[in-house]
Amino acid sequence: MDGPTRVGPFLICANGFWVSRGKRSPVSRDQVEAAKTVLAQFRRTRMVQPDDRVAAGPLKHDVENLARRYISRGALIIAALEMGIAVVPVYDEDWLWLSEDGRGAEPLISTAYVGVNYRDVERAVKAV
Repeated sequence: MDGPTRVGPFLICANGFWVSRGKRSPVSRDQVEAAKTVLAQFRRTRMVQPDDRVAAGPLKHDVENLARRYISRGALIIAALEMGIAVVPVYDEDWLWLSEDGRGAEPLISTAYVGVNYRDVERAVKAV
């Protein structure tokens, strides 16, 4: 892979959601599979609650600790999407980027919330 990965309406690079500004690293398939192995341990939530404990960044670090290897934020997001786990992008109104068609500025997706039970994550991390 030499560019972003498309999952449904999203383009995702190693840093997370991709926008057309600058070159971004591709997502490693083996990181996606490693993230899936860890995410499979957690119950899914019916709704995604805005909570720092299940934001892609902090959750990525917990998944890395459990997988005992590096996992990119993009790999975590792709793994969750491929598993049918709810992923809710978080838009940052303070950072705007010009759309490719030049019609105007759109908010940059800075992170996402992932629909897994945070108590399951906490228990797994404490057990390591």
